[in-house]
Amino acid sequence: GMAGLDYALFGFLWIRAKCDPGAAWEITPNTIHWLIVWFVVGLVGLIPNVANVCHGVGLAAGMAWGFVSTKLRYSRG
Repeated sequence: GMAGLDYALFGFLWIRAKCDPGAAWEITPNTIHWLIVWFVVGLVGLIPNVANVCHGVGLAAGMAWGFVSTKLRYSRG
């Protein structure tokens, strides 16, 4: 759902900012900590009925695309 998309966007922006010094976006460390804590809280079951797979897949896909898009940008010269 929408939360999986949110985590995908978060992962993309997070990794893109880490890998690309010229990235136009940046996520504050406080935001990163809260999103990771919220992910772990859902993952360990403190909050029931959370779509952990969707959040995890979204985060992983966003992080992967952030990394790949950075490499593609710099491989073209």
